[in-house]
Amino acid sequence: MSLGRLFVERSGECLIDAVVMTLEDDRITSHTAQQFPQNARRLMDLTKSISHRIRGLAVEWKLTACVFFSPAGGTRSFSRLRSLQLKYASGFRIDDALPFNVQFPRLNEVHITGHPWFYSDAFQNNTLPFSSITSLRLSTCSIRAAMMLLVCCNQVETLELADVYEYNAEMRNDVEDVDWEMSGLADGVFHCPSLRSLTIGLHEEIMKMLFQHTQFPGLEYLCITQNSTQFMQRLSAEGWRSTLSNVITISIGDALPTRWSQGLESVRTVELLEGEHTATAADLKAFVGVLPDSVEVLTVGRKVVWIRP
Repeated sequence: MSLGRLFVERSGECLIDAVVMTLEDDRITSHTAQQFPQNARRLMDLTKSISHRIRGLAVEWKLTACVFFSPAGGTRSFSRLRSLQLKYASGFRIDDALPFNVQFPRLNEVHITGHPWFYSDAFQNNTLPFSSITSLRLSTCSIRAAMMLLVCCNQVETLELADVYEYNAEMRNDVEDVDWEMSGLADGVFHCPSLRSLTIGLHEEIMKMLFQHTQFPGLEYLCITQNSTQFMQRLSAEGWRSTLSNVITISIGDALPTRWSQGLESVRTVELLEGEHTATAADLKAFVGVLPDSVEVLTVGRKVVWIRP
């Protein structure tokens, strides 16, 4: 904590990007300040003194009790906070998707990871700034939790999903219990016109669930970091064309598809992610042969390797 205090003092009034992932050996078992361990109380005092200066914050969920602590009935304001990363403990019960009794008036980027168990009421707090979030990154959570967060964060422009799994029946209190009629998914399809960029690293069945239950009519950039071949096959077979009809750029992170989906005729640029491909000249030539006439440029990393004559 002494190093943290020194950093705070020397930074003057500059904005701060803070990481609070460990607290020596102390465990936070109470939400009452008087019962916090000594190190936790020091952390609480430190973050309270600089809450108006924090621009980016990464914190383990067990430490949020002291980082975001406020007296009963009161609120804490992180007036400059724009980026928040919450790392949950595996199987941790979450009653609020974002810390309760905290004001984040400028929050626009949220990254949630760590396999939390989202309970139904985690998404029902209307005082939380879900509508201000424009960038959402989710990893290691259920597809239902991802969908529910997307419903709440209805102005999201950039969405990243990785290691998202299907609902596990053993997790009986997961977000599966949510009243879907109240969530806006009564017809089984969620419409998200604000989304412009989507990055997915999902198993085949999870991709199927995502695109069967969502519509992204404004989507312009699509990045598939794994199972791109299965995605192309599914897209043609399942008829997901309406949700991807305006995609201009597609990035592929694994094996080159052997055919082009009929649902991506609007694509103009294809990117092969740098470091993921070891395609030979013959492989690239064969891939160019399956590209539709709309594609004008093919790149590997940032290097242009083909331009339509």
